[in-house]
Amino acid sequence: MRPMSTSPRGLVAVLDMGASAVRLVIAEIASDGSIRTIEEASRGVLLGRDTFASGTIRASTIDVALTALDNFRHILGSYGVREVWAMATSAVREARNVDVFLDRIQRRTAISFEIVNEAEEGRLIFLAARQALAKRPGLDGAWPLLVEVGGGSTSLTLLHQGQPNQSAVYPLGALRLRQRLNLRGLAHDVQLALLRRSIANAVGEIGQDIPLPGVTHMVASGGDVRFAGQPPFRAQVHLAEEARRIASLTGGRTGVVFQPADGRRSG
Repeated sequence: MRPMSTSPRGLVAVLDMGASAVRLVIAEIASDGSIRTIEEASRGVLLGRDTFASGTIRASTIDVALTALDNFRHILGSYGVREVWAMATSAVREARNVDVFLDRIQRRTAISFEIVNEAEEGRLIFLAARQALAKRPGLDGAWPLLVEVGGGSTSLTLLHQGQPNQSAVYPLGALRLRQRLNLRGLAHDVQLALLRRSIANAVGEIGQDIPLPGVTHMVASGGDVRFAGQPPFRAQVHLAEEARRIASLTGGRTGVVFQPADGRRSG
């Protein structure tokens, strides 16, 4: 379901099908171009659990996704929204039965999903972060690193003077990593050790692509980041300690900006 006619009150919507959930955002675009969020909804659909383990989305998972999209269609109808962009990322993009999956969605719900490639993911993340970064004038001459952690991938974009300088996407998502390491049944400390080792290896690879010592700020977004940034969990995840760890990787000069309310995507 791509842009059709203008909706009442200038309403538009985005459907984002990620590795662990399908999300809906309905917003109102004013005549001056400003955007106001009207409605948000999310349904857990573990597409990545299937794709990252077996390469195929199971029939039972497809049924869960269809039910979620049926519910979202009712929400869209209640608001009279006709302009919808439906996008899918790595968990759908990498599935061997992607065509069958998207065809079933289109036939049942009349929603046509667009598969977003890695380059487009990076561009969308930059556009989403740009508005928030504009409110921080101290970043104008800095080298901020945008880090978006999804269920299936992590996207990095290094900015300079407000524009992308380097960009890369890595298969390092929270759900993908758990599936790859097969952590079920292992002791908690063993799970942590395996996760830390895998992440350290990934950071080493990232450091070969992006000059981390030159980074001055890090802007983090994504579902797990929002979870970690919520007040009840801040003490448990020791954000200050993690910020110091990140600073040590980037030459000791990095200020970490967590954005628990922005960048509502999933990879």
